[in-house]
Parts: sequence; structure tokens; C-alpha cells
Amino acid sequence: MFDRIETDNCFAALEHAVQARLVHETSRDVLDRTEKSIRAYMADRGIDFEGRALPMSLRPLVMDEGQVAATAQNLRLVRAGINRIIVRTRADIRSNADTVLTRFFGGYSKWFDLIAAEERRLPDVMLMRFDTAFDRETGWQAMEPNAACPGGVIHCAYLRAAWQDSDLGAGLTEAVPIVERAIDDASGFVRFLEGVIKAPDGDRHAVICNYDGTYTNELDSLVRRAAIDRAAGQGALTISTADIRALEQVGDEIHLNGRRVDLIYNKLDPLEIDPQDPDTTAWRAASHSKHCTFLNSFGAMYIGEAKSMFAALSDPAIAAHAGLTVEERAAVETCVLSTRRVRDLAPALRAKAVADRAAWVLKEDATTRGIGVELGDAHGADDWAALLADYAPRNGVIQRAVATPRRARSGNAGEEFFGADWFFFGDSFAGCVSRAHVNKVFNVGNGGCEVPVLVVQQEAKVEAVSC
Repeated sequence: MFDRIETDNCFAALEHAVQARLVHETSRDVLDRTEKSIRAYMADRGIDFEGRALPMSLRPLVMDEGQVAATAQNLRLVRAGINRIIVRTRADIRSNADTVLTRFFGGYSKWFDLIAAEERRLPDVMLMRFDTAFDRETGWQAMEPNAACPGGVIHCAYLRAAWQDSDLGAGLTEAVPIVERAIDDASGFVRFLEGVIKAPDGDRHAVICNYDGTYTNELDSLVRRAAIDRAAGQGALTISTADIRALEQVGDEIHLNGRRVDLIYNKLDPLEIDPQDPDTTAWRAASHSKHCTFLNSFGAMYIGEAKSMFAALSDPAIAAHAGLTVEERAAVETCVLSTRRVRDLAPALRAKAVADRAAWVLKEDATTRGIGVELGDAHGADDWAALLADYAPRNGVIQRAVATPRRARSGNAGEEFFGADWFFFGDSFAGCVSRAHVNKVFNVGNGGCEVPVLVVQQEAKVEAVSC
């Protein structure tokens, strides 16, 4: 049985209780019933992952509000630095200037005209997710930027609600003050989209654009959530989905099936897009329409999403050229893992990277779902040297490795690695979600699972569950 104790440290008490009950104390039968109830909750709401049950962990990630707030402030500054780099890169492309930025991101020159032609009324990166892992010495460290179409904007909220609604979750969190942010609410992202639109009337229309059926996760859930909120009188936003080739240009407006489109959220792989494809003319025109805008810009989708963006942020010449502030540079130093393009390594540094390969990770510049990630400690010297030579001409990056933390899975059924993903809706920190995997490279699309997140306030004394 569990007793009630009075404590000043709600975070420590809840983390202790979660580990004790979910890992050691609760029977397999109870865990199975809890998982079954959560899956029923999700199925009733049509929540899945690309046609299959959403992979999930029963053990939540418990986080401390103070640590979350401090990391979020640093990542907010990192996002501001990314926006500065995109703005300056667009200006350099427009002026046909040969600059440190146009050279650095030259691998994306095929799409430079798209980036240059866009007229932005919003910051370039409106939806941002930073993928992080916890380092015992330096805290949460950003491994990758996600400035194109990051997942996790609605399904994690449903999972968190289902977990808290279960008997096990409700018992563990009773009387524990849990922080609620936009990402924790199934309507949070929908409300954000509606707030972005500056339509002249109450009827607002956002389209989630796809290309050839790539990246369909969460699309139907967002359409349904907007309809639920609209029917309840809690919003005026309609969300549609469409292939980018289904859009039409009518004067300076963009239409879908005869209806004006106010906002486009691109849920696609931008590298698949032919910038000269005549079938995408209307979609491209939306980026400089007076009545429609992209949620995230072309600059965000191409260079903001690139793994090499973290290398750009820490490059002194780029930071100076883009005008990063002292505070932004300090934030990069504090919470972004040291990242360099392999091609920029001098021979002596490349030799050192081979000798010290266990301390490094290699990543392709523009892949997702853990593809193209190589861990130095999994390779011999000759293999690692060959990988460095292979990644260099393809703009691959080398990044400091983190001793990714592990934890026991529910029911003590082995261990899993875990991390936290930090969301920003515009300038506002929207909260954290989490993923776990039996492998160090954790990704839901590559065999990992979603993890409920509970951020605990640290204000007054409360009764908390403990052993």
C-alpha cells in the first residue's frame, strides 16, 4: 500500500511514486488493464499512428517545472537565432550575394528561388520542436531542430489525458499540482492555428497540405478536433487536408474546392518538391499571397529543418553575419549540442574524431525518423573514417554524443532510452512531449513509443503519494 506524505518537493515525490508503482509494485494484470483502457480511450477518438495503434509507454516522464522553464527560455532564444539566420539568408539570396550563409546552405540552392520569393507577415518558424536528451552535467541538450512539420501536436495530448483518466494515473496524480500548457490540450494546436489567421470575418479555413501521401500522422485527428470545437461553439476554424496540387489560385486568393484558404500548414517532405512543377503553381503562390500564408516558411522548411542549422548557429562568422544577439549565442552554447559539418573539419580534427569516435554521432543533413544516424561507439576506426568520408560531401554533421539516459519500463520489463521534445507555438513555449525506445535513436516512426509527460509545479506543500 501507499501512504500519504506532506512534502515540499512534489516532483521528487511523484517521480518516486511512479517508479515504485509502475516498475516494481503493480501486477502485470493491472498494467495490462490500464493499457487496455488507454487503448480503448484512444480508439474511441480515432487516434492511431499511420493506420496502426499508437505505440505508447505506460510510464510517464515526470519533469520539474523550474528546470523546464529554464530550458524553455534558452530554447526560445535558440529559435530566435534560427529565425535571424533564415531572414538573413533570404535577404542574401534576393540580392544574389555570395555570403557565408548562401555558401553554407548551398546544398539547398535548388529551392533558393522559393525561399527568396516568399513574403512573410509572420516569423519564419511559427511551429518549432526541439528534440532533446538529458545530460547529467549540462541538463537538457537539443539534438535536432524541427522547423518543417514536427509531429506530436495533438496525439500526445490525447495520450496524456487517457493516462490521467485511468485508475492508475488518477491515483498517482491525485493532489499533485500538474502544469498544463497548450501541447497538453487536444485543442491547443487548433486554437493556435486559428489565432494565426488574420481573416476579415469569422469563417477561417486552414489546409494541411500533403504531397503524395507522405507524413499522414495526426492529420485526421486535427480535422476532427477543429470540427468538435466548432460544433461546441469554441472556435470558427475549419481544417481541410489536401495534396498541394489540389490548390487553385483565384486572383490573389488561394482556394480549395471553391473555398478561400487562409493558412497552409505543410505536412510534407520539402525535398520531394520540384520547384518548377506547374502543378504546384497555386501552392507556391500562397507563400506570397496577401490573403494566405504558410505557417512555417520555405526558409524554415528547408534550412531551418536541416541538421546543419545547429552547426550554423555555433559558427562565429555566421552568427555575426546574421546578427545573433549575445543572449542568443549564450543560449546556443548552453543547450545545443556541439555540432559541426563534417566537411568543415580540418584533417587533424577528423583524425581526432576517429580516435574519439565514441564521443560523437554522425547525422545526415535532411533525413527524419532516425534515418542516417550513426553512433560512434558502434563502429571500429576504419568504418568510422569511411563514414566521415561518405557524409562530408552530403553536408552531414558530426555532433557530440550524449549518454542518453535509460529507465526501467513499466512492469520492470527491460529498459528504454528516453528524451523530451520542446514545442513552441509562435514565441510561446507550448510544453513538452516525450518519446522512448529500446534503442538510443528514439523515434516513433522507427519503432519507438510516445510517453505521457507530467510537469510538476513547485509551489506549496501538498500531499503526495509515496511508498
